[in-house]
Amino acid sequence: HHIDVNISYMAQTIEDFLTYFKPRKIKESFSLLEVVNKSLLIIGHTLYKEEIKTVVHVNEMYEVYGYKNEYMQVLISILTNATYALKDKDEKMIEISAKKDDGAILLEIEDRGGGVPLEIIDKIFEPYFTTKNQSIGTGMGLYIAKMIIEKGMGGHLSVVNTEKGAKFSIIV
Repeated sequence: HHIDVNISYMAQTIEDFLTYFKPRKIKESFSLLEVVNKSLLIIGHTLYKEEIKTVVHVNEMYEVYGYKNEYMQVLISILTNATYALKDKDEKMIEISAKKDDGAILLEIEDRGGGVPLEIIDKIFEPYFTTKNQSIGTGMGLYIAKMIIEKGMGGHLSVVNTEKGAKFSIIV
């Protein structure tokens, strides 16, 4: 039975990857919680390996209107950066929460990675800007994320530092 569950899970993961990489340029309403959960599944191995705890507070009724796969790409990019920021930290945690804000949905992703250094916080959405070794990062992830949310979906993507770490806000 355990093997059947694993095979089923692996087949679903492969299906999720294929769906994620297939661009569908049709705006649609989609479940925010479903996209958050699928994004966490896609990077689940990294979260597990790095022993990062994730806490999700997203109302299952929240629907976002836009490009589902691209929105998922944005989440994966932000979450991947958060796992990188948490690498050598004691409190390895990412909190994801959502609320309605004037008819739009605000999704916040906050890590406990100590925040973005103030001298670079204004540059992180610029193309080719990276703090990582070139073998790891191209500096395009957050730039593409901002383009998807702001140009593609008419929303807003921003970041602020909190006492604990960085908090990314996506409003669509």
